[in-house]
Amino acid sequence: MRLILALLCALLVSEVQAQNVSASAFNPPPKVISLTRDLTVATGAVAYTGCGFRPRALIATGGINASSNFAIHLGMASAAAGSGVGMTGPFAAANAQTIVSGTFLLSSDATGANNQGFAVSSYDADGFTGTWTKAGTPTGTITVYVLCIF
Repeated sequence: MRLILALLCALLVSEVQAQNVSASAFNPPPKVISLTRDLTVATGAVAYTGCGFRPRALIATGGINASSNFAIHLGMASAAAGSGVGMTGPFAAANAQTIVSGTFLLSSDATGANNQGFAVSSYDADGFTGTWTKAGTPTGTITVYVLCIF
């Protein structure tokens, strides 16, 4: 998962260089924070901190620990709170992909009936806040690495 985030960072740097954007355009530089979520916990709002600045965009990847249905989760959110796209898949059992508009992160089992989705509601001075929404009875703990971009 860190490799995927590293590749996304490298792609961002490559694009910046191709567009001749100065390094000062990324002041402060992007920062990666990690978070976990117990998927059995009820729906609720959560604030994540540690960016050191108010982010303007977020890119994330993660997965469920010790899961037989390993999935890669990708999320992107723009400067507008509530915007975002979450993608999850492929699952070992279903080999499917799911894209959900308006959801930054999505963790789901192979049936899709048991999941938790996270939507960004605000960008804060040191991170971001959003709401995890639980459907069904998901299990496990998701670990996510979030690239916070100023």
